[in-house]
Amino acid sequence: MSGKSKMDLWIEEAESKKPKPSIETFPLDRIHDNRLVAWIDILGMRQKMKKDTVESVLDIMQQLLGYVRNNCDALSGENKLDYIQLSDGFTIIADLDCFDDLCAILCMIQWQVLVYSNMTLRGALTAGTIGVSEDGKLIVGPAFIDAFQLESENAIYPRIIVSDAVTQYLPEEKRTFPYIKSDSDQVCYLDFIKY
Repeated sequence: MSGKSKMDLWIEEAESKKPKPSIETFPLDRIHDNRLVAWIDILGMRQKMKKDTVESVLDIMQQLLGYVRNNCDALSGENKLDYIQLSDGFTIIADLDCFDDLCAILCMIQWQVLVYSNMTLRGALTAGTIGVSEDGKLIVGPAFIDAFQLESENAIYPRIIVSDAVTQYLPEEKRTFPYIKSDSDQVCYLDFIKY
C-alpha cells in the first residue's frame, strides 16, 4: 500500500471528481455594443408573494409572461429582440432599429398588465453595451445595470421612463414614436394610455 489511508484515497477521489469552475461555463453568445435595453417590474408583487398562495402567484407570473411573449414574438423570431423573465420582472433587449417597435411593445405590455391583470408596472428603457449568454440565463453589461437602476431609482411612479442614453445611440430621426412625453418631474416616459 502507498501509505495513504482509505480516507485519504476517498478524499483524493472525491476531489478529482469535483467540477472545476471555468469561464466557459457561461459563454457569452452575443455581446452587443449598441442595443436597446428595457427593464420592467410589476408593482405590488412582493406583497402578493407574502399573502397569496404559490399557485396564484405562479398564475400571475404566467399571465405576465404571456403578455411579454405575445408582444415580443414577432421581433424575437427575426432575431431582433430577446427577453428574459426574472421573477416578476422582464429584461427586453432589442436592436437599435427597433426603437419604435420596442416602445409600442412596452406600451402594450403596460396596458395589458393594467387592464387584464389589474396591476401596474414600472420600468426604464435605455441603450448601451450588453452581453447575453447562449442559453439566455446570464445577462451582463452596463446597459442592464442602467435600466435596473433607472427603474428602481428614477421611474418612481407606474411608468416606463426613457433614458437620455437613448439619444446618444439613436439620432432623433430614428426616434419617431409619438407617445414619449415629459412628466411633471421632467422625466421622459412612454404614455401608454394615449398610445
